[in-house]
Amino acid sequence: MPETQTVLYATAESANHEYLSRATGYPVVADARELSALEHEHITLVPACTSRDLSAITQAAQTMRWLKERDAHRTLIVAEPLSGDTYAIARMRHHIRSLAGKADALLFVSATVNPFADAELIRRVRLARQFSEDVEVDVAFDDVASSPSEAWPTPLAAAQRLNMLGLESITFIRADLYEDPLGEQRTLFKDTALRAAVVASVERARHRAGHGDDGIATGLLADHGAGFAHSHGDEDHDHTHHHHHH
Repeated sequence: MPETQTVLYATAESANHEYLSRATGYPVVADARELSALEHEHITLVPACTSRDLSAITQAAQTMRWLKERDAHRTLIVAEPLSGDTYAIARMRHHIRSLAGKADALLFVSATVNPFADAELIRRVRLARQFSEDVEVDVAFDDVASSPSEAWPTPLAAAQRLNMLGLESITFIRADLYEDPLGEQRTLFKDTALRAAVVASVERARHRAGHGDDGIATGLLADHGAGFAHSHGDEDHDHTHHHHHH
């Protein structure tokens, strides 16, 4: 199998492309046009998210399928996202424990993605703060990614609520893959950890590709089942789902 160029696929969780490229050392693309403009023939694409933004994983796979259809001779591989939920929770837990006794409260901030991805972050924070009762932990969302979804609660509203509870010193930490240009919010991962996560994801993807799985089919199904269950309330429209089981 030929060597592949590692490329990161930016998502709502990684709106600061320049930071992502600087931290990892790899090129970052945000859509099919940018990906097709790259000079590299063989590519392993890593979705830059913590596996909450499932539609972005599917978009990355759709983009790679489109490129593959145009030139079947290219080696095009879709890797797993840069981080899964277990790793993200472990990083949040690390921040919570390191700040216990140093801050009154810790506020995890993420770009709003959609209600389901946002709700998933609240689940993760609840797991991360288990056994850390000595520091207050909360979650807020901002619109740095310009998502159509409304950011709620905002960092300002969440901080004001914590202040009203008598919690004065609040540390802000990103729960996504964004870097605050003002430096007022800590990043979830160190740069070295981000790069190592990319390398590990690519190694696993290339191993699978060596066994005939380029990751595209799996990626296309990433957001299948995400969102509300198929109960539509009003039955005045008719649609059929075709599920192909191999």
